[in-house]
Amino acid sequence: MGSSGASNSAEVKKNNDIAWEWGKCRDPSSTLIVWCKFCEKKMCGGINRLKEHLTHRKGNVLSCNKVPNEVRKKCEELMLEKKWKKTQKQRIDFLFENDAALLSGEMGDDDEEEEDVISGPSGDGTSSGHQVKRSSSGQPMLEARLIPY
Repeated sequence: MGSSGASNSAEVKKNNDIAWEWGKCRDPSSTLIVWCKFCEKKMCGGINRLKEHLTHRKGNVLSCNKVPNEVRKKCEELMLEKKWKKTQKQRIDFLFENDAALLSGEMGDDDEEEEDVISGPSGDGTSSGHQVKRSSSGQPMLEARLIPY
């Protein structure tokens, strides 16, 4: 029963990428071993390694000498699109993380308390009513403020 689950998940992975048109997976339980449909070269590393093979990327695999130029260009476009989407996702994640950190800083944590600072008898110029955030240890905390453009 376990092998049919692996086979189903391998089939799902295969169907999600258009590059499977140009590669064969002879073992449905593992999509990491792929054969090129143009030159019959076997490679380990899955569909991304096949794309590198078809686009003549150096380093991980030998280039395919039999790939048509239109397939090579289409595969290159797929790789660039995937890289762009990954970069966009990283940017969005970064912005959300920073927004969450900023909001948690503005909203205050359980460890923070606000205290009024009142002017002392020495007349140091501190006016009453100013708020200073302090940590649970009593140390003043710095607060960053955004200035709109």
